[in-house]
Amino acid sequence: SLAPARPAGRRHSKGQAGCRPRGAAHSPVGHDPFPLMGDPSSFGAALMSGRLGKRGARTGFYYDRYFVLDEQSLQYESTAGSRTMKALGLEALEDVKLVQSKLCNELIIVFSGAGQIPEQRLEVRARSEEHARAWARAVLDARDRLRARQTLAGPADASTGTEASVGVSAATGTACGDGGVREISVEPAIAKGAGVGAGTQAEAGVGPPPPPPPPPPGKPRGPPKATARPQALTAAEIMKRHLRRKANVQIVASKGDILALVAEVLAGEWPSADEAEAAADTVAKRADAFEVPVEGENWGTRLAIPSKDGGGHFSQEELARAAAAHDRASALLDYAARLRQLRSRARGAATLGSALEANADLTREKRLEKLHDALLGAVRLYREVFTGKAAEVESQRFEEAGLPVGALKEAAEALIGAVPTVADAARDVARQEIASLERE
Repeated sequence: SLAPARPAGRRHSKGQAGCRPRGAAHSPVGHDPFPLMGDPSSFGAALMSGRLGKRGARTGFYYDRYFVLDEQSLQYESTAGSRTMKALGLEALEDVKLVQSKLCNELIIVFSGAGQIPEQRLEVRARSEEHARAWARAVLDARDRLRARQTLAGPADASTGTEASVGVSAATGTACGDGGVREISVEPAIAKGAGVGAGTQAEAGVGPPPPPPPPPPGKPRGPPKATARPQALTAAEIMKRHLRRKANVQIVASKGDILALVAEVLAGEWPSADEAEAAADTVAKRADAFEVPVEGENWGTRLAIPSKDGGGHFSQEELARAAAAHDRASALLDYAARLRQLRSRARGAATLGSALEANADLTREKRLEKLHDALLGAVRLYREVFTGKAAEVESQRFEEAGLPVGALKEAAEALIGAVPTVADAARDVARQEIASLERE
């Protein structure tokens, strides 16, 4: 799964599945951080873009990648943060399948091979089932439109396409989450304009326009190839898998304690800043002890551990409550970190001048430099907390978690109140330097 965008200044270091590391900068909403590379004429107009989790071929884990779908190809960044995009032509797209996972948000996108090029399968994970279906519709629709343009071979014909409805083929007795794979089917809908005046056309003896010719047959794939030997995992990857399995055992053994922690976080009330700060420390310690750190994956995703009977050790209701509790615990820890930051900076600003004065090893120039940095840091932190869109999002998040936002404002006012003390100390150092220059 993919994490929603988080405001700047978060203390977390990892992300939930989809797997952007927490603390990495998010792009603004609507901004494409990976513009198409190369000659623009070689690409079509972008139809859909966004971040999906792409499953690694060797590790089996999902890694956050930026995908772009245009009129001719499906592209994705080769590595996280890379500006190099890998492109797969839509003319080779065979099928898009919806995997029967827990959340029904995983897709398998199959591209046919030709000659020395083997078949390629992209396994991706979207935020939700609706998000996965939207990508499936867009990819299949772009493929069919491309084939129609290539078949009709004319711009006038290509512009009179039909709309497509995408659905999931029904499987009797199969519910989402039972395992297996469902194929996404694309059925042509009624052509634009065919619904109005159809009776008049029939009366006039004019039939509906002929259907477009079928797409060309696929390329022969030849005899099946021998199964290639799987690539060996590195020592680091083996250790990572081992540690995760070990943590899964601890999580299952601590199920009762984890559910109790989830209930306490959802029901907790922290009317004062000190109570919230103490609760943050307690929640962080207990979560670490149960192998579900707040800085790690979202609890709703991390607790989705399959059992031997084909189900899971935690029910869907328990996973949903765990996800909501993790969101609140995450806000609690961020609130405590922000509160400590403001209070610590305010205390440091109030005593910085006298501390620098007592340090005889510092020159006046160095003292002025440190005082200058302290002034800029105080103003920058105040603006970060109370101005800008990110500050509004963070404040709203704290309010939704039931945290005392007013205490943050009080701590920030204390910081601004200490700024004149720093300025006075800087003025005194400057006067001493001027007097020294006058004596010389």
